[in-house]
Amino acid sequence: MVRECTEQDRERLYEYLKEEAVYNTFLLADIADFGFGQSFQTVYLDEEQGRIRGVYLCIYQNFLLYCKENEVNTEFLEQLFAMYIPDVVMGKTEQVRQVQWILMDYTLESRVLYQFSERGELAEETAGILKAKLDDVDDIFTFLQSIPELKHLYTSKEMIAGRIEQDCGTHYIIRENGVIVAHANSTAECEWTTMIGGVATARAYRGKGLAGQLVSRLSREILAKGKIPTLFSSRGEEDNLYGRIGFRKIGEWGTLARIAASAPDEEDNTEAEDARAERVQEENPQVEGVQAEDVRADNPQEENPPAECRQEKNPQVEGVQAEKTEVQYRTSKRRPSYIALYDELYRDIVEGIYKKDSLLPSENVLSEKYHVSRNTLRQALAILNQDGYIYRKQGKGTYVSYDISQKEKGRIYNFLTEDALEEIVKITIDHNLGAPTLIAKSKLELDRGEEVLASNNVYESEQGPIGQSFIQIPEKLLEEQGIDLHSEQQLLSFMNRGIYQLSSKADMMIQLMEADEQVVPYLKVKPGTVLLHFEQLLYDKNQRPAARIKYYFREGKYQIHCRL
Repeated sequence: MVRECTEQDRERLYEYLKEEAVYNTFLLADIADFGFGQSFQTVYLDEEQGRIRGVYLCIYQNFLLYCKENEVNTEFLEQLFAMYIPDVVMGKTEQVRQVQWILMDYTLESRVLYQFSERGELAEETAGILKAKLDDVDDIFTFLQSIPELKHLYTSKEMIAGRIEQDCGTHYIIRENGVIVAHANSTAECEWTTMIGGVATARAYRGKGLAGQLVSRLSREILAKGKIPTLFSSRGEEDNLYGRIGFRKIGEWGTLARIAASAPDEEDNTEAEDARAERVQEENPQVEGVQAEDVRADNPQEENPPAECRQEKNPQVEGVQAEKTEVQYRTSKRRPSYIALYDELYRDIVEGIYKKDSLLPSENVLSEKYHVSRNTLRQALAILNQDGYIYRKQGKGTYVSYDISQKEKGRIYNFLTEDALEEIVKITIDHNLGAPTLIAKSKLELDRGEEVLASNNVYESEQGPIGQSFIQIPEKLLEEQGIDLHSEQQLLSFMNRGIYQLSSKADMMIQLMEADEQVVPYLKVKPGTVLLHFEQLLYDKNQRPAARIKYYFREGKYQIHCRL
């Protein structure tokens, strides 16, 4: 069961997260700083028979997760991400990698996580290390903007000033002839650990140990508070330096970020600046060069607004009973604005207003045309991209991938029967009628209260199972076609052939995946077995979603002839 946390859960969360406090510095810090019930932060607890399986936290458009036994609840995340689209996902690399199967258009970067130990010797400090003050903000901003790997994270002087003024992170600098040549700061801090980040050295001053001095100064202060210094790095050459200072590797930290398309013109470059996240988690200290930063950026539309005004609360997902997982959420009383925009853009694309391979107008133009904010527009575009209607070209913009001319009758068929390399001798179905998952509700465009037929269908040759489909069909469509819901023969015939004959268009996503508990019992394969996976959305002649189908193909059993 997944549920939203309240103040009563605080101590339980602390006990669970502090077992690996170094990995959970951000989670612990955010819970300590902002608690529960905030407009910009929601904490979810996944538990089973009193045992905590995982913790998930949404803060603005950033998502953090931790599962001690690596039991990531992908069913819950699939439903959550249908309503809430994160900019960044962070956690242990092996756990974030599981999320990547859901967020296919995101890129994963893994970094080494370091923790200070008693071994080693902190670097000697010079008299040139200065604790930054408000008067230093302009110079700090200018310096960080000169570091290519940092400039996109430090886009706000107000953010830097706010950190210094509110003492929610110490910034240290080294100047040469009045100019900043090195910088580092402390960021997220919980009861047990503190993260070091923002480490950068001007190119002409690298190799002089300045970064090591700054990291050492921060480490001494953190240790004096009885806490453990931690940091990230992706550069192997820093191992010796960190080893000398007293840090040791303890694991890997993963960051899953949405693939951003560079704007084709100056106007869109301005939009990219406006699109920065409200909070970017700390990443990758490059001791002689770059360090990403834990940033609570300012609102691009107003200077230094109060936190509760910056971001609408993360959309809450409706209650759903998922297979093997009971999920409980707050009910959302209104449809997210980006879903309505998604529908309008979708209609314009399929009706040919935007032609295949044509460049969509800039975000400014689209926002004005559809009377929505750019944040709402980006969320709708993200779903259209995931669903295959648009695609992005780095540095050029967003293009239409849907081809209105490809509507030949009979081109849509069941891969599991027609492309099998072995004769199908048996098909079994395991079906039920009930409430849809949220992602099915969204993709099938169902109204409140509508039910769906959900069925796991297994296709077998003489040698046993070779393929499986999980299909969801709206109940009202079955009723329109006169299908007897109590007749397994009619249901099988419709799911195996009829739904394809009814469909005039299909969208499809293809990927490799490892067999999990939703597949293993049906295909009789070992957990982790690599399978080819298709997800297909079928539409009838009226362009209504008719079915959502997930296909799973065993290795060597199929040769797909994609007749599109």
